[in-house]
Amino acid sequence: MKILIAYDGSPDAEIALAKLERAGLPSKAEAVIISVMEPWNKTPLSDSVEKAVGTLQQSFPHWKIRAEHRRGTPSREVLLFAHEWHPDLIVVGSQGLSRRPDLAIGSVSQQILTAAAASVHVAKGSVRDSTYPVRLLVAVDGSPDSQRGVQALIQRAWPESTKVWLVTAVAGGYSAEELEEERRQAMALHEGIAQQLQEAGLAHSSIIDEGDPRSIILSAAETWEVDCIFMGARGLTPYARTLLGSISASVAARSRCSIEVVRS
Repeated sequence: MKILIAYDGSPDAEIALAKLERAGLPSKAEAVIISVMEPWNKTPLSDSVEKAVGTLQQSFPHWKIRAEHRRGTPSREVLLFAHEWHPDLIVVGSQGLSRRPDLAIGSVSQQILTAAAASVHVAKGSVRDSTYPVRLLVAVDGSPDSQRGVQALIQRAWPESTKVWLVTAVAGGYSAEELEEERRQAMALHEGIAQQLQEAGLAHSSIIDEGDPRSIILSAAETWEVDCIFMGARGLTPYARTLLGSISASVAARSRCSIEVVRS
């Protein structure tokens, strides 16, 4: 697995590094910690980046880790390097030094999340003790991309105490018969995924609710205090079967926990 980690020395970047220990990542991987100096910034980051490499190496002793230093616009340089290196996963903090107090996710993180060709993990929330059970939520709608989100979660190495919540929104505004059919389809979808989770040794619960997918996903994540939401980059919503891409971006912007948007 190739993992690209955007790092700027900010508290959010440190949180992103610390939370990787609970992200189910493999014991062996190749990682690059990339730092981008904006043209106006004269403060060198090399020392803090090397410290970050050392910290990550302690957490993952069998990873091959190196630093990459660039100068320019952070989101552009991270995306350019990703285009050159082809990582499986890009990890970013939710805010960073280019911070807007009115947003739950910084503009740099949002740009990387929406424009990257790889899966993107946006780290948010507090760093929990390693003994606290990992809690995950995966949003599913029957689309190929949402199934990729399920597979990305299943393929990780999670502790035995990990719990997964499957979440699907069914549409309001249909006739009672159409709504009931949507619910039956969602139940069948969950049953199939539940079998995959069971085979992977993951405990799970199912949530099928009527309403806006964004509200349902965010409410469930908040209620069950999940560590990370897994979503496909695109999919089908119950609303005229439109693209899920805008929903994943919206959830990422408003979520209080980490979110991973999965791409093939």
